[in-house]
Amino acid sequence: PPVVLDDAGIIGHFAKVAHAPDRLSDLLEDDPEVAHFVEGLAGVGLDADDVLLEFVARYLRSDLQVTDVLKDVEEDTVRTQHETRIEYLTDPANVGPRDRLLNCLRKRVLRDRYNMDPDWMLHLMEQFGPLDWRVPYTHSLYWSTRGDMITKGQLDLDENDSMNTVRYIFFGLKLTIARGKLVLEPNFDDPKQSFIELLPDTRFIKHLHETYLRLGKEQFGDFPDFVEGTSGPNYKTGHVGDLEAGIRQLYTEGGPKNQALAREYYAYLREYNFDAQTGEVQMQYRVPLDEFVFKEFKNELSSYKRANAIIGAWIHRSLKHLSLGEVDQSAAALERAKQGWEFYMQDKQIEPGQTGRRHLAVFKNMRNNSVVQFVQKPDIHIMHKARLWRALDKLARQATFDQLAPYFEQLCETNKPPLDAAKAFPEPPGMEEFRKTVPSERKPKDKIDHGERA
Repeated sequence: PPVVLDDAGIIGHFAKVAHAPDRLSDLLEDDPEVAHFVEGLAGVGLDADDVLLEFVARYLRSDLQVTDVLKDVEEDTVRTQHETRIEYLTDPANVGPRDRLLNCLRKRVLRDRYNMDPDWMLHLMEQFGPLDWRVPYTHSLYWSTRGDMITKGQLDLDENDSMNTVRYIFFGLKLTIARGKLVLEPNFDDPKQSFIELLPDTRFIKHLHETYLRLGKEQFGDFPDFVEGTSGPNYKTGHVGDLEAGIRQLYTEGGPKNQALAREYYAYLREYNFDAQTGEVQMQYRVPLDEFVFKEFKNELSSYKRANAIIGAWIHRSLKHLSLGEVDQSAAALERAKQGWEFYMQDKQIEPGQTGRRHLAVFKNMRNNSVVQFVQKPDIHIMHKARLWRALDKLARQATFDQLAPYFEQLCETNKPPLDAAKAFPEPPGMEEFRKTVPSERKPKDKIDHGERA
């Protein structure tokens, strides 16, 4: 998918693939600009095939890339040839025909190699949102919806088979929420060394809720015990459980849109998931939304060890978001960590069995310690560390640079290919002045502030 576009932009990008001509020969015959562009490709050593698709994937990504921070790059024939190709592909006069050609080539790969229908893929994106077709859960959604569509209306269709097919639609959406955001740093020369990580994607909570309602009514709307506005008796337990989890995810991830959805779904649970005996609102929903969301979170903050771990996890999540360029989510996670810190440090919070309680480290120091730990984690890709370093505020970089500088040098030197540490992890401005403000007794080896006992 394209880099840094909103949901509508991602779907619109794929729509051009789905609507492209089925055959390259038809495109070349009907579009003289593309035909002229393909002729020019030969002049830079490229053909209108998979080689072009791979070259575009390697060199035309708009985010920070390894080539931006390489060490001791020598000019050679291959690099010069690549630069010539990039200039040709990015020439404003060529962008239009280039993109139309890429759309056609991508459609052909989807149909011929992966046996998938781009029109049905687009239909699902318009229905469920900006699906990422690189993750397996999206393919579960593709085949389950296709099976549901093809078998709909069959006279000899077993009711349980139909219901189980629909359950795979919920399954695909639930796992897309849990692990559907793909973070990929491809290594084209050695694919098994690529960095890949699957993260939560809250954008699909809305689509899961709407799908429960739509398919529940479609399958059980004629049943005497069906309640309008619900997913029906057979799907109710799963629907309610998924919606409660979704409310917590949306609320804690933050942002005006997520907060509004969390409030909307909480109001829905109050209205439709009522007490079967009394017909009234269930007890767990009779509290404000923030109390419903943070009840378990706050209960776990009474212990020093648990509080330290939970607050540290929220700070880590904030840094992870920042390393991916997700500034709003990063700020929300950091705010949640700070709220937890403030809650624990209230005087009324006493660790059981003690007359006093153990203080957490100063919040600023906890975050700086987390920066050091995050950057030194071996399972974080080096380019994500570099993006995080650029995105961190100046004070955090100043407070951690001297401690991390030797690690940056070693990390960049041992990377394949080697990177320039000064480019990937530049020294923050004002370090000389900052060093004068650091107490002389604090040495770089004092890595972690563990807090103190009151």
